[in-house]
Amino acid sequence: MTFTFLILSANLVWASPINEALQDYGIKVSDPAQLKVIKNQKVSGEKSQHIIEVETPALERVEIRIVGPLTEDGAKTMIESERARLAGLYSAQQTPYMGDIAQAVGGCSSSLGPKSSTVSFLGESRPVLLGAANGDRAFGACSKDQVRYKGAYWAYFDPASKSVWSWRAFTPWRDRSKLNSNWLALLMAGFKNDR
Repeated sequence: MTFTFLILSANLVWASPINEALQDYGIKVSDPAQLKVIKNQKVSGEKSQHIIEVETPALERVEIRIVGPLTEDGAKTMIESERARLAGLYSAQQTPYMGDIAQAVGGCSSSLGPKSSTVSFLGESRPVLLGAANGDRAFGACSKDQVRYKGAYWAYFDPASKSVWSWRAFTPWRDRSKLNSNWLALLMAGFKNDR
């Protein structure tokens, strides 16, 4: 059996996978080469869901979940419920063992979360919940030996698509780094509204 390969040379512009994943929503990433798509999964049904996960060379990860259609009231309930659930992961009831006084009286040390902040994203200021995450990128890491990432969560209702967009972003927790949103602003600056 003989195989023949034909190689053509041309200047072709290929759309990046992240921009392909977001093209239906009018969002474009300005430097798509920096984001490797790990997951791009759509599930259809009464409520459709689209999950997109991307990672940077610096091991920062962004997880986007789009759920719809929803009513505005349903979306508000969904967003508030998830935010409260994540914040609750840092409370005393969820801490399996109390390593220090701060944990014993009120949950996690305040240096590990939860903290509220804002991030400018797609032209709007959005409220963000910040907190320490473990090696599986799960919020609620309450002891320094569990902490591997800084995590951020924010969500909003998009009335045009009647969908809830929830975002989780993670960056490695470097030595002596503080829980703030400076890294998040830099990471999200590349996302632009394309409509």
